[in-house]
Amino acid sequence: MGETLHSIGRPQGLQFDLKWLGRSDGGDSPAYGSLTAWAAGKLIWGETKDEGQVTGVEWFWDDLLDRLAYSWRYLLLEEAYPLGLLPAAPQLLRIVLRERRIGASEEMINAEDNSVFAFEEIHDLSRAIEGATLPRLFLIREGTFMLVATSLGVDRVVFSAAIEALEKLGDKIAERIKEGADGRTKAILKAWQDKRNISDADQVEIASGLPKSTIGAITKGDDFKTFWEVTAAQYEANELMAAARMVGRLVSNDDTRTMLSSIKSVQKIDTPVLNKLSSEAILALENYNSQMPHEQGRLLAEWLRSKPNIVAKDGLVYPERILNNWNVSLREIELHSQNIDALCAWGIKHGPTVLLNKNGRLSHYPTGRRSSLAHEMCHLLVDRKGSLPVAEVFGGEVPKVPEQRANGFGAELLLPRASALTTFVKVGDAEKALEQLAKSYNVSFEIAAWQLLNSGAEFSTSQRQLLLKHTYRYNAAA
Repeated sequence: MGETLHSIGRPQGLQFDLKWLGRSDGGDSPAYGSLTAWAAGKLIWGETKDEGQVTGVEWFWDDLLDRLAYSWRYLLLEEAYPLGLLPAAPQLLRIVLRERRIGASEEMINAEDNSVFAFEEIHDLSRAIEGATLPRLFLIREGTFMLVATSLGVDRVVFSAAIEALEKLGDKIAERIKEGADGRTKAILKAWQDKRNISDADQVEIASGLPKSTIGAITKGDDFKTFWEVTAAQYEANELMAAARMVGRLVSNDDTRTMLSSIKSVQKIDTPVLNKLSSEAILALENYNSQMPHEQGRLLAEWLRSKPNIVAKDGLVYPERILNNWNVSLREIELHSQNIDALCAWGIKHGPTVLLNKNGRLSHYPTGRRSSLAHEMCHLLVDRKGSLPVAEVFGGEVPKVPEQRANGFGAELLLPRASALTTFVKVGDAEKALEQLAKSYNVSFEIAAWQLLNSGAEFSTSQRQLLLKHTYRYNAAA
């Protein structure tokens, strides 16, 4: 009688089909079998025959269990790329690294290369197999999603379902090889059994992406478990660890501690108005999934502006007033660094709260304060159950998609493109329109320029150049 086919996971997430094979194929190893891997309905490991039949990859899958056991804590807790790199997709990690190398010493290049290599070894399951070549299957957590990168692109699947599928696959392999295990196999089984034995220090280090020396400097003399609010068997970043991950490489240890202490000072807040709007916003966002992130944000802002108590009688939007209506805590902090404009945090114990840095590059200006708060409103609406389930930092190290979406949202919320177009058509001059829009809508020249450029208005070459000179990206590239 042939072996049973074990189907593990869900078609819309991660799915594995595992079948053990006889000794004629795999010698004396009970771990030899055929494995098919699917991600978001796409075949990643395996082959489709002419008649439509799918065959799996035949190999010794104790190698995969060994890698899963070693990588487990990182698959659970790690949400940041190494060295503070922020690729738009995992496939671009090496490209971003090469750009960073310009002018670096050979010693630095080798050290960074080793760091990225170690990261890839942990997160790319195809590297678990030595002696065979498998297509890439790269996994990294992104909030309540698992980001899955393959040769077929990038998908975001439900994290809890994905990790459950991986654990069931590991358990199935462990069950198969436990009889008559040799020394190596016993070590693999022990590592798999102990995969969730993660110390408090390791949990904070992995979840925050900061070295233990930095974590110790932030903690100072406080009790470690109390300061970081580590909960036994939690296995995910809390508000403090997530915030530290996003700011820890950009500001001093003292600034990081200031931000974490401010979060800790805010108790859990009930926000029924925000919660209702958030549920509606997430449903609305589903209609925009095919759009680019910046356009998603713009459309979401259009949607929100149509709601009661968003646009004031004078035609302006006042983010501070709206956050107050939503019962969101708003606190001003004074960091030494200008790198961070605002921080937004929420979770089981704290928030939602917005911390505004009075010394931020943008937020120390009145117009920048408004745009920083508008930016955070987007995250509060649609990211608390998605890519950023516990914290977000405006200016920090955050996933590209939600950040680009929030940028588009903030600009459109404060100054609609349609209004920018109407003003330009009315005054007939780009410079006058820019000045009038910035003054009338209380926004920066940068936001006014971008909204004019994206409004669909027809500008002469000189007018376009004038507007571009007011945009940050144009000036940064000059």
